[in-house]
Amino acid sequence: MSKIDNIISQIKKEKIPFKLVKSVPPGSKIIFPKLTNELGYFKQVPCPKNLFRSVYLDIEGTHTERVLKIIRGANFFKIFSREISSVHYLYDKNEGFLEINVNPDEKILEKKKEKRMGRKGFFVCFVAPEGGGKTTALSATYMILENFPVVREYLTFSSFRASKLSRIVDIKRKLLKVLKDRKTGRIVFSDRYLYLTFRKKPFLKKILWKIIPEPDLLFIMKAPYKILKKRRGPLCKPKKEVEEIYSLFERARNKIRIDSRNKLEDNMEIIINSILKLYDEENRKKYFS
Repeated sequence: MSKIDNIISQIKKEKIPFKLVKSVPPGSKIIFPKLTNELGYFKQVPCPKNLFRSVYLDIEGTHTERVLKIIRGANFFKIFSREISSVHYLYDKNEGFLEINVNPDEKILEKKKEKRMGRKGFFVCFVAPEGGGKTTALSATYMILENFPVVREYLTFSSFRASKLSRIVDIKRKLLKVLKDRKTGRIVFSDRYLYLTFRKKPFLKKILWKIIPEPDLLFIMKAPYKILKKRRGPLCKPKKEVEEIYSLFERARNKIRIDSRNKLEDNMEIIINSILKLYDEENRKKYFS
């Protein structure tokens, strides 16, 4: 039985009056589309229909707290609420991205249409040496959150500019975008970041990190060197340099280590739910104060 069906079953078992206003049925087995382009770079892919399931439940007001307790017991994240209305999300590796609307409120639904989630956005980065799987994971995350009511932005801190000056200008533009999007309630996803900048010059690196924004979440995509070498061949850096790169990532804040040898659907459950936790009302004071 699916998580949503199990919640509905518990509501029935406790004899709570409810009405199923709207329901998107569960899809078939989850199969991810190709998530990178022919060069291995980020690719924006439409979210397959079978990756998203949504239900709208109309509950009598006096029973709302009991229903919310059941939903919370199933580990769903309450993203926003108004009086007796609320919207909850969870990502399950077997079922995809799940949404439960309790007593849908017009103002909440309007916010969903506008894709606005409060007054603050977030900055989420994916890092790894070449072959670590960061771009695939980022593309999958971006795709899945197509159905999440927040405006997504993508950028990469890998620059192919010809001159040093043009690279500096490019990085400055991207940093300003991160700051602006955070203030306007968007979520910015970055492929790579400035963790390797000035790695041989500690003093300059210290100054840099007093200026630039710290990611709210940093996903370190980890894999043994032999796996990286197999994936990227001659593009893979020497083992000693790869170990140094990983050690630099380990000094970062707000990090979550992801084993890229695992199945993508398993890693997506960790990644998406970690992002949802940023928006969860129980954690919101930490980020919105």
